[in-house]
Amino acid sequence: MKLDNVKYLQITAPISPGSSGGAVFTGQGRVIGIATAAFTSGQNLNFALPLNLLKDLPLSNVQFAAIKHVGRDSVEARGPRELVFVNNIIEKTAGYTLEGLTVSIQNQSSDTIGNFRILVVVKSPSGDILNFHMTELKDTVVPPKLARQVGLLAHAQGFQTFDFKTRTVSKGSYEIRILDYRIVRRGGGPIDELFKR
Repeated sequence: MKLDNVKYLQITAPISPGSSGGAVFTGQGRVIGIATAAFTSGQNLNFALPLNLLKDLPLSNVQFAAIKHVGRDSVEARGPRELVFVNNIIEKTAGYTLEGLTVSIQNQSSDTIGNFRILVVVKSPSGDILNFHMTELKDTVVPPKLARQVGLLAHAQGFQTFDFKTRTVSKGSYEIRILDYRIVRRGGGPIDELFKR
């Protein structure tokens, strides 16, 4: 579609109020555009600004805060946002490339939760952002006080480097953020509400 000499991507991915400005990802986790508008009279007829239009914008420094592990002794004193976190991270690497992550989603709340959206930002050993991936876990449910092991998209070349002078390998880092999830069951009764972090 073209509007005011600007070409928009037509997408079928659902867009709801509040989605504008969010990244539009491919099935492989690559960003292709920015969610912009939805045609309310159609079914899943939505629009995004192509990513190449953003190259003319001034650079900005984007930083993400890493999730910190919540100790079991401090769980009761914290709010609901700190009761769901990831730990027990296992890296899958091949040569200098990070191919994926396996993590445990810990649910220390008293609710059954599911339908997670998790963002992984991968950085090089020097701290530059190499890639970021979104994983949607629509069929994953974690009961209260339990954990579930899941795989996350996290592909990035250059995650590890080798210094020939010192003969050492330097490893990059990654930040994992649970963007939102749904409370599936609360207090024994059915419920389905979105919890944004």
